[in-house]
Amino acid sequence: MHGRVKVKTTAEQEEAKQKERQQKLKLFKHATHKLNEMRSAKVHDQEALRLLSDVLSANPDLYTMWNFRKEILLGLQQTRSPEELQELYEAELPFTETCLRVNPKSYGAWHHRCWVLDHMTTPDFHRELQLCNKYLELDERNFHCWDYRRFVVQRAGVPASEELRYTDSKIAANFSNYSSWHYRSKLLPLVHPDPEGQRILEETTLLQEFELVQNAAFTDPNDQSAWFYHRWLLGRGEVPLSIVSVHVDISTPTVDVSTPTVVVTFSKFVMVPSACAAQVSVEGVALPGTWTPLKSETEFSNMWMFKPTEGFGAGELSVTVPGCDVTATCTLRPGQNVAVGWGPGYSPNVFRRELSAAAMTVLGQELESCKQLEQLEPDNKWVLLTSVLLMKALGVGQIDPYINRLKLVDPFRRSYYNDLRSKFLIEAFLDSRDREDSDLSLVGRGLTSLYHVEFVSHVTRFDVSNNQLRALPQAAYLHHVLELAAANNVISTCKGVRGLGRLRRLDLSNNSISHVTSLLDLQTCPSLTELDLRDNPIVHVEGFRDSVLEVLPRLTCLNGQRVS
Repeated sequence: MHGRVKVKTTAEQEEAKQKERQQKLKLFKHATHKLNEMRSAKVHDQEALRLLSDVLSANPDLYTMWNFRKEILLGLQQTRSPEELQELYEAELPFTETCLRVNPKSYGAWHHRCWVLDHMTTPDFHRELQLCNKYLELDERNFHCWDYRRFVVQRAGVPASEELRYTDSKIAANFSNYSSWHYRSKLLPLVHPDPEGQRILEETTLLQEFELVQNAAFTDPNDQSAWFYHRWLLGRGEVPLSIVSVHVDISTPTVDVSTPTVVVTFSKFVMVPSACAAQVSVEGVALPGTWTPLKSETEFSNMWMFKPTEGFGAGELSVTVPGCDVTATCTLRPGQNVAVGWGPGYSPNVFRRELSAAAMTVLGQELESCKQLEQLEPDNKWVLLTSVLLMKALGVGQIDPYINRLKLVDPFRRSYYNDLRSKFLIEAFLDSRDREDSDLSLVGRGLTSLYHVEFVSHVTRFDVSNNQLRALPQAAYLHHVLELAAANNVISTCKGVRGLGRLRRLDLSNNSISHVTSLLDLQTCPSLTELDLRDNPIVHVEGFRDSVLEVLPRLTCLNGQRVS
């Protein structure tokens, strides 16, 4: 037996490793506890830096320790010369590299490196750019490094065109590199902007990008990176701030008192008045008052209500946004209480893209290519979805067969495809209707969600019966509506049907409302007197009628019967 090495059993090895881990954990806890005490005592010296180096080298994800390290370096600025500080900061760079070897996706380490470079007197951004190249060769999808690269590029003033060439090389090396495609989508609008602002890119470049992404899609039809980029190319340009409509009502009832109101619909979500200082004037005289979003739970909204602190009568009312050349007018004639005015944000065919002959040709070729690929990959959801998007852009073909096939090949996202169909259908409907119509009917369209309700906020009668709606979250935008019909859906709550001061009649018959608490939002509709809840589960609840009338005491007609 002598002279032989004793081999530990598996159990003995595991026990030894456990003891080693426990000892390391004990030392780690002791070090972090000591560091927390030093931070509370504001100890900013080399010993604290050394101890922090030990802890962060073991676990670079302790953001509190990184913050303490920054505090120490800032504290040392009071006692060290500029040369000594430069040496300290230069030493931080290899230290963060050591931490990134432990975890290349450590938020704290990457952020600390950015902080250090911003505090150095002569940072070497060229070296940092080369470092990014090396990291992205090892892991081309490390989004932390891509973010850091954008930081370095911005600080170093690297031209966007130069970075665009870098994405060329990364995409050529690997079509599946989604980070490169994403970075490209940020650079292209800077290098090749559309002078008219209608598209995301200048047209010639846009058409070239379609060809590039098509090659990637045909190389690997199942890779989602190129398809996502293709969808971005099909998008619209940045929507400029403008006013869609202005609605004036000098007799709008609220829960408390009748108050004059002006409701303004903007083309995009804004903050009024802090970020968008909109002004309301009558016959050139500015009105004092307050702004509130139509949906009170958010600070950003595309519909805002202005309540003047004093009344006003007939005349031309104008809404302006100083510094943005944004204005819209509305004329309230003598004897009128209500008026509607339209701004440039609601032009004819607002959802229809104007395509040049060249763009039509290229997108037509794209659609034909998708159909060819569809024959090879009949169950590829990306091919089917892209075909839908191309048909929508071109205004050709029937999308319903493709939507139905998408729901079969990708059943986990069937609700998304249903909602996408609803969105496209509503956009086509709004493009085809007269915007002056006050009666809007979307009966029996198979809708699962409502979109763009802000564009029809002036309607007095809104009918979405016989669909598949689960709720009415955008109903708050219908501040002008008198009658709202949503019978024969699957609505289970009235959440969102709130603040409709003019709403008189609401038809929710044959839905899925099962409890009186689902009606609480209707308390904010002071003019509501007729409510139809027939063929809802709630009607079978004992004491249903009394419970509803207790919640909504203003009702004069419930389920077609007069309330005594």
